[in-house]
Amino acid sequence: MPEKLLEVKNLKTYFALEDGGWAKAVDDVSFSVAKGETLCIVGESGCGKSMTALSIMDLIAKPPGKYMGGQILFHGKDLLTLSEKEKSSIRGNRIAMIFQEPMTALNPVKKIGIQIAEVLQLHEHMDKRKAMEQAILMLKKVGIPRAEKIVHEYPHQFSGGMRQRVMIAMAMMCNPELLIADEPTTALDVTIQAQVLDLMRTMKKEFHTALIFITHDFGVVSEMADNVVVMYAGQIIESGQADMLFERPLHPYTRALLASVPFIDQDKEVLHSIPGTVPEASKYPEGCRFAERCDKCHPECRKKEPKLQEQEPGHFVKCFWAGDEYCQ
Repeated sequence: MPEKLLEVKNLKTYFALEDGGWAKAVDDVSFSVAKGETLCIVGESGCGKSMTALSIMDLIAKPPGKYMGGQILFHGKDLLTLSEKEKSSIRGNRIAMIFQEPMTALNPVKKIGIQIAEVLQLHEHMDKRKAMEQAILMLKKVGIPRAEKIVHEYPHQFSGGMRQRVMIAMAMMCNPELLIADEPTTALDVTIQAQVLDLMRTMKKEFHTALIFITHDFGVVSEMADNVVVMYAGQIIESGQADMLFERPLHPYTRALLASVPFIDQDKEVLHSIPGTVPEASKYPEGCRFAERCDKCHPECRKKEPKLQEQEPGHFVKCFWAGDEYCQ
């Protein structure tokens, strides 16, 4: 078995509400990432993907956010128990993150080169001149032309695809063991998206970095994933090897997501859609959280919440009827 780099165990990240209740953004989530592995976390907007990533990085605003339980083990050490100084030494160094919208992640009043060089100055205690030289080299590695001049420009002077390349360069400066990418291609057109995905695969291979890739696009999952976690309403509802999930999806939600993906060799006039929306994190229904939207819903599903269980070797599903002919 590959060595586990990160283990998330029974993580609960809640947000306090004005009425005294809690919004259960991440509710009892467990998964692991091995060295060099790409794990894709997939699901609709509002299902808890990004909050899971922000929890790992400890970027949750506290208050109103609060860790209500669980562990985040990095090399066996629980990140939630570390001091702020210890977390800062890991964040951006051994674990790095690429955000969905680089324009909000980059400082608009600082030159690109300074922002990238600061990573090495902070974590490697490198002097300013040497850090800038390394920043230029990394910009060249991620395919940015005129790197020597680019370092003196500001984020607003870049296109969306170029800004995302800058974010990748910044994330890879310290050769992190784990890279978390939160929907890094969502705001990009298809051509630039393909280029960024190809760049991430190349950088991952070169630096031997494990990758958690967060997306709502199963097309991206098919290109990137070794293993897949499907999230819905703050919980994992199916997980397993990527090939396994594509060949035999067992949860009605996973099947519905796959059915909504267009394929060039299929003649469909209307794409499948899932009725309704993901329930609010403060108003989860009793029983299965997908029951209201599930076309295979059984009366028992509304009364009792199913457990995430191993249906087949390495294939976990949170559904009473997974694998049953009734649910196919």
